Amino acid sequence: MQALTKWHITKKKHHMLAGDNTVKEVRDNYGKYYTNKYVKKQIDMRLEKMASIECNTGVDSTPVELSKAKREKKKLLLEIKKLDQTFYETISVSI
Repeated sequence: MQALTKWHITKKKHHMLAGDNTVKEVRDNYGKYYTNKYVKKQIDMRLEKMASIECNTGVDSTPVELSKAKREKKKLLLEIKKLDQTFYETISVSI
C-alpha cells in the first residue's frame, strides 16, 4: 500500500473537484461562490443581512416597513448577482 503524500492528496482533491473538466469549466458551471473564498464570504455576508431583514419583519410591520425591507433585499440580491451570476440564478428561483 502506497503512503499518500501531500501532493497525492492535493491532486486527488483537484481531480475530484474538476473531474475531467478544467478549473475554468468548473468555475463557469458552479460559479465563483464555490471556487473563490473572497466571493463566498461577500455573498454570505449579504445573505446574512437578508436573513436579518426577513427576521425583523413580522405581522406587526407596517406596509412602509415591508416595502423598505423588500427594497433592501432586492438591492442585496443585485449585489449578489454582480458577484456571481450563477449563484444568483440558483438562489433567485427559491426566493
